[in-house]
Amino acid sequence: MMDDLWKIERGLWLEGEDLFARHIASDAVMVFPGSAGILKREALVEGLRAAPRWSSVEMAAREQVLHEGCAVLAYRAVGTREGEEPYTALCMSVYEDRDRDVGWRIVAHQQTPV
Repeated sequence: MMDDLWKIERGLWLEGEDLFARHIASDAVMVFPGSAGILKREALVEGLRAAPRWSSVEMAAREQVLHEGCAVLAYRAVGTREGEEPYTALCMSVYEDRDRDVGWRIVAHQQTPV
């Protein structure tokens, strides 16, 4: 099960808005550096339409916690985009399995550049 969450997490970096929309809770909150700031689900999905996708991401120093329908993934990410310097951040995502029919969805995510 945790392997599935890591696969979703990687996909959120590399794939498009369809995967994102399937795995982000309706009340999700994400915190990004710089002008992006604190975003709710609708602003996140809209922002993805205009943002270039990452061409690769490495996730190192991976840690995970699973507790009663809640999972936390923490890691050091190095993302690359064509023609740009690599982006390195400490990241944490909180997933919740609040509806067995829907499955795991992100309720919170934060990135801290390093």
